[in-house]
Amino acid sequence: MRRSFPAACVLLQEHFAPLGVDASMDSPHSMLVRILQPGTGATLLSIAGIACSTSLHRDDIARIIDEIESDMRLLQPQLLSRHC
Repeated sequence: MRRSFPAACVLLQEHFAPLGVDASMDSPHSMLVRILQPGTGATLLSIAGIACSTSLHRDDIARIIDEIESDMRLLQPQLLSRHC
């Protein structure tokens, strides 16, 4: 089952709650994801160049989540404990 980009963004938001997630296409084949501070909306982490399209399979969404979590682990490991 394919999901539209906006529907995939909702899944990302649900997965990373209570942290906020703002995602947008930064090219026809990649996205920019910002992880946001709950309440203030301040950017805690910004990740560009994540491969994606405007229509995503569930496996694509899982890969994107893994990539975001991997970058979090490297750059801001304390954020992982905030969303688990």
